[in-house]
Order: sequence, then C-alpha cells, then structure tokens
Amino acid sequence: MEYPCHPLTTLTIEETNIARDVVLSCHPDTAIGFRMISLQEPAKSELIPFLELEHDGNLSINTPRPRRLAKINYDVIDKSKASKYMEAIVDVETKERVSCELISVDVHACLTV
Repeated sequence: MEYPCHPLTTLTIEETNIARDVVLSCHPDTAIGFRMISLQEPAKSELIPFLELEHDGNLSINTPRPRRLAKINYDVIDKSKASKYMEAIVDVETKERVSCELISVDVHACLTV
C-alpha cells in the first residue's frame, strides 16, 4: 500500500507537468515562458495537524493531507510580443487553477537569458 506524498515533498515530474498543462490551457493562442514551477507549501494551519499525527506515529492512508499546490512563475507573450509576468497557483490533484495574478508592470521580474 503506497501512501500519498508528504505535504512538504518536492513536486513530482507528473505534478509539474500537470501544473504546466493547466497554465497552458488558461492561455490559448499565446506563448508561455515558464520561469519556475515549485511546491507551494501548505498554510501552517493546514500543516500542523498533519505533522502532529506524523510525530505521534498515527498516520494512515486515510489521514487527511493538505492539498498539493504548485506555484508557477511565468511570462505570457501575446501576439503584439508584449510580455506579462504572471504568478499562478494550481491544485495538482484537481487539476484546477486556484489563483492567478498579473504582477504589476511597475515591478520587474527576475532576469532571464
């Protein structure tokens, strides 16, 4: 019997691909430049009950776990070749975008070559 991923385990390749595919589906007819896809750590309030059960040795296959979320930093390049820096959160289990934010044009994204 295989247990689900620990809430603080790095995203798997499959989870990373799911996050990528969700973002791509949200931006048809544009070019996407992915900067980073990483684990969005659970909120402390969601993580502490799990960690307490783990510490006490009471984890089971049915133990509720925080959602596995991916944080994606990326650029959207439209037909005018204008680039918009975005940050999104994707639930890799439900394959849904939880949030998406256009980072202000007053803020420069980190440099990429």
